[in-house]
Amino acid sequence: MKIFIVNLVIFLLLVIFGSQNIGLVNVYWVFGPPVTMPLIAVIGVGFAAGVLFAMFFMIRRALNKNKSQFDR
Repeated sequence: MKIFIVNLVIFLLLVIFGSQNIGLVNVYWVFGPPVTMPLIAVIGVGFAAGVLFAMFFMIRRALNKNKSQFDR
């Protein structure tokens, strides 16, 4: 039950944060014209990209660790 309450509080904080960051921002790509999108979408995409990179490198490290154990 404690974990549920902690998750609920975190979720509510994210909802409040998201509702305060709905302003439009320009995202400048390397190629092409800038794109206008809500700030919370930019933050969310950046967070998701960071999580994906972290997961990729964690899996890669685990595979390399297992591979080196079998080489012995």
